[in-house]
This record gives sequence, C-alpha cells and structure tokens, in this order.
Amino acid sequence: MPPRLPYTREEFQAHRDAVRAVERREGRLLVVASVGLGFAQLALLAWADAHLAHPARLRLEGGVFIGYLVLVAVLLWRFQTRIRAVRPTCPACGAMLEGVSERIAIASGRCDACGGQVIA
Repeated sequence: MPPRLPYTREEFQAHRDAVRAVERREGRLLVVASVGLGFAQLALLAWADAHLAHPARLRLEGGVFIGYLVLVAVLLWRFQTRIRAVRPTCPACGAMLEGVSERIAIASGRCDACGGQVIA
C-alpha cells in the first residue's frame, strides 16, 4: 500500500464524526431489531405453548430462534463493516485508528503503531 498524505485536522475530525454517525444509526437499528424481535419471539413462544403440540412447537421455536440469531449476527457484521469503512487509518502503515490509538493520533499527530505522521 503506497503511503498517503497525512490528514488535516478537519479531515480527521470528519472521519471521527462519520464513525459516530454510523455508530448511532447502525446501533439504533441493531438495538431495535434485536430487542423488538426478542419480544416478538417471546410472544410467539407463549402462543406456541398454548396452541401447538410438543414436536411442532419445538420445530417452530428452534427455527425462529436460529433465524433470530442469524439476523442479529448479520446486523452485527453490518455494524462492524460500516464502522471500519469510515474509521480513519494511518496514512503510513494502514493501522486502524480507534480507541487509544485514535486519542494518541489526536494528541501527538502520530500513529502509535509505526510513528508515522497521521495529522499534519
């Protein structure tokens, strides 16, 4: 990967703002879907207990639970992928700047992994 030019403070801040926007939007979707579908699953289980025989109930409950897990896994993958797409990286080594690495880059202007100039 060829080295890129360092970020300006404004560009770096724009990446941080984009990360927060994605976290807020995708996090909200993840919470609403997982909690909402979790409660819907509980309602379905109550209905199935009252109306279905044991083998049919187990097949329905198992299928719904597996579907719920797959949906939550896909939403988590989507959340991580979209954050990775907007998170700033070191122009020199390509390291993802998140958490402590991001704060070090803001304070010093350098990457904590390679020492390269991140912010000009």
